[in-house]
Amino acid sequence: MPVPLPPPGLSLSRSLPPSPSSPLPPPLSLPPSPSLSPSLCRAVDMFQSFFGGRGGGGGENKGPEVNLDLEVTLKDLYLGKKLDVLYLKQILCRQCGGSGARSASDVQRCNGCGGSGVRVVRQQIAPGFVQQMQTHCPECGGKGKVITHKCEKCHGSKVQSGAETVTVEVERGSPDGHEILFHNQADESPDISPGDLKVCV
Repeated sequence: MPVPLPPPGLSLSRSLPPSPSSPLPPPLSLPPSPSLSPSLCRAVDMFQSFFGGRGGGGGENKGPEVNLDLEVTLKDLYLGKKLDVLYLKQILCRQCGGSGARSASDVQRCNGCGGSGVRVVRQQIAPGFVQQMQTHCPECGGKGKVITHKCEKCHGSKVQSGAETVTVEVERGSPDGHEILFHNQADESPDISPGDLKVCV
């Protein structure tokens, strides 16, 4: 039996009732992040400037390592031998003791920073806004002290050329290229510990 067609202009589609939508949960309210006071921020900046910005990871301030090649014979490697080795190195000035001054009274507190080694610089970046920064004192180089009369031997450099002797003990049966380490026997510099001397036989 043929199915009757709908009259022209009549649509068979019907509108579905709108599906109920579940209400969205309210947004989470996070607590405000704590803010540091300006005085505490300045204290943190000063702390980081003195410890390299690492939060006070204060390791030993040590100089670089120095390598020294020592030529020995195969007999010395096989049987072992003791050798006194003279080498050139940088040492602290023997006249001023590494201060760079003619006498102890010639080392005085810096007037530019009051002996702190840092100076506070204020710069206006916008109307009503002032930026405050800490920099090394240009008068003393961040040392907090200045020299009024320099040492006559090192002329204020605090170091001089020197020589040192170490006893190298080549153990019996040592392989070629064996390394012997001498702690704190490398070049000397003021305000830091000497590095290590590595002798390669």
